[in-house]
Amino acid sequence: MNSWDPIALGILWSRLTAIADEAAATLTRTSFSTVVREAHDYALILLDPNGDAIAENSYGLVAFVTTMPVVMKNFLKQYPLESWRPGDIALTNNPWFGLGHVLDLGMAAPVFYQNRLVAFVGSIAHVPDIGGVVWGADARDVFEEGLNIPVCKLYESGRPNKLVFDFLRANSRLADQLFGDLEARRAAGEVAGRRLVELLEAEGLEDLRELAEALFTHSEMTMRKAIRCLPPGVYRGSAEMDGVETPLRLEAAITVEGDSIVVDYSGTSAQVDAGFNIAPAERFAMTVYPLKCALDPETPRTSGSYRPFVVTAPLGTLLNPRFPAATNARQITGHFIHAALFQALAPVIPNQIMAPCGSPHMQVVLSGRQEDGRPFTALIFDHPGMGGRAGKDGLHSTHYPGNAGSTSIEVIENSAPLLVHERTLICDSGGPGRFRGGCGIQVTIENRSKTAVQASILGDRVDHPAPGILGGLPGATASVEGPDGAPLPSKGRTVLRPGEVVRYREAGGGGYGPPSERERSLVDDDIRNGLVSADAALAVRLPSRQPPFLDAMSNVAESGEG
Repeated sequence: MNSWDPIALGILWSRLTAIADEAAATLTRTSFSTVVREAHDYALILLDPNGDAIAENSYGLVAFVTTMPVVMKNFLKQYPLESWRPGDIALTNNPWFGLGHVLDLGMAAPVFYQNRLVAFVGSIAHVPDIGGVVWGADARDVFEEGLNIPVCKLYESGRPNKLVFDFLRANSRLADQLFGDLEARRAAGEVAGRRLVELLEAEGLEDLRELAEALFTHSEMTMRKAIRCLPPGVYRGSAEMDGVETPLRLEAAITVEGDSIVVDYSGTSAQVDAGFNIAPAERFAMTVYPLKCALDPETPRTSGSYRPFVVTAPLGTLLNPRFPAATNARQITGHFIHAALFQALAPVIPNQIMAPCGSPHMQVVLSGRQEDGRPFTALIFDHPGMGGRAGKDGLHSTHYPGNAGSTSIEVIENSAPLLVHERTLICDSGGPGRFRGGCGIQVTIENRSKTAVQASILGDRVDHPAPGILGGLPGATASVEGPDGAPLPSKGRTVLRPGEVVRYREAGGGGYGPPSERERSLVDDDIRNGLVSADAALAVRLPSRQPPFLDAMSNVAESGEG
């Protein structure tokens, strides 16, 4: 370990990331589904023989990066290290083995060098369909949500496991896309494997163990150093969700002691008979990622980054449900976690946190049949506004703490009988503050097919907007409307007949700091760029801080003219 000087270690770390990025590019370019190709709803991770993460692709989905080591360790329990052969690929989608929901498939393939297993290439990706109800929040348990795949071998010594392929085909409405994505992931794994072997040969290494341990040690040390800068103590925060019939609540207690952190979610709402529950691995992932963003944002992530953290929750709650709890809409709950954590830490590290984001996004899944009778499912990804930060406004229509992309309009319209009428930023949706929250967007989609289309909706923040922080104000709420303009439930299903539209609005991010402290020129720019209306700006300003652009507006308002 001590033989690695910092410069050499940094170079090799960058090379490992480049390997993961090249493999991820292969996956993106050869995948069949829009959820992988367009939304980038996947992650590709390099792991050591113990199943710990060494490096990841730069654009990996947040939760997958941290949960893949859990998946890999469960693979190793079923298939011990000595049993793996070149060409093997393991597979599962069990949420209690590290996945978020049954629509996430975890895969891993071994990398051999000089007849020794030196690494694994792991990936998790959202699949377009896995049977059961189409992706929604209304299943009562995991068995209603789709096919549950135990740990198994998809390939054995390079030969496809026909039985596994047969039951996958029998349980997917979009089997061609599913298998196309699986083959793309297989190809990506082969690319990463070749590049790892080339790295070992070029550096004269027998394996990656010593390098991996050096990376783990460095990332752990930097995280512990960052934690030691926090005052010891217990810091509490909370977040409230719409729920379905009644609101649901997350309660977080962050205990800082020395160079470690324990996060406990006692007081969080009980698990529900709907898909908002989060299995333990995802709970850990959605907790430690925002903490790393706040405490140590620059150091590349490895399994060592998260050794200083312990995350607990009482059994039977939203964040530690009893099997077979439904988890298909687990992102709704998971994307509230950062809000509770940042609220807790705001008094001690105000310059390192952000206001709550408009997350979760209003997920709309449209499914039906093409004119030739073939089924389609359009998983449309749009995003709410991020919260304001110290020194910066929140980003518009940008996902946090997820990392998925937006599905392009052209791809939506070319892959399904749908027409996107609008996708536009919503004025006044970002929460006012010294640094404004990012704006959400409004989207209108028409069913252009000759038959009815089912719209499955998974969203929140209709009743509970993203709150501001440190004196900032809330962002605008989300909403979803049917063909007649009447509100639709944010969690449920509706039918769109031919020619009918669904319209939804993503929530805005919360504001950071008092709005009265916002720079005059920034308010002027907001109005000029259509992000804030003059009326809204006037409503939250103090006369002593009034922007020049609003002077005339105030005079008009006070005189009653116009």
